[in-house]
Amino acid sequence: MDEQVPRLASGQLRVNTNAAIDTVSKGHSFRVVASDDFDNIKADFVVPIVGVALPEVAEAKAILVVIS
Repeated sequence: MDEQVPRLASGQLRVNTNAAIDTVSKGHSFRVVASDDFDNIKADFVVPIVGVALPEVAEAKAILVVIS
């Protein structure tokens, strides 16, 4: 399935989030990346968190950071 991502208008940013769970080291993390209409990365950060969480919770934490 080849999904096309809509082109951004000038000055807009696309924000992507991702979360990861590590049951071995008992932690999780999330990443947020913001890119412009030319796919230049404008912001990128990873937040490591101690303790295991459900994947849905870890992803929700990333989204919460974006909308806050």
